[in-house]
Amino acid sequence: MNSSHAIAKWTIYNIIIPNMKQDTFLPYVTADFINEIIETCKLICESAGQAVSRFLGNVLGSAYAYGYMPKDIRKDMIPIK
Repeated sequence: MNSSHAIAKWTIYNIIIPNMKQDTFLPYVTADFINEIIETCKLICESAGQAVSRFLGNVLGSAYAYGYMPKDIRKDMIPIK
């Protein structure tokens, strides 16, 4: 496992999953759902919000590109600086 995979795995299991209030099937994920996760993770620290936003943006882009999502919702995600 390279360092990028290790960081992604750590982000998923230690930041994203513990801060999710519900589980949603990928085709039904909305920008509001993603933004709620990002906002919750930002409370941990600003870099957590940035990491989650960047990671979920990549995941959502791939999901849309491969046809797992009917719409690309990345443009509707809250901006994180």
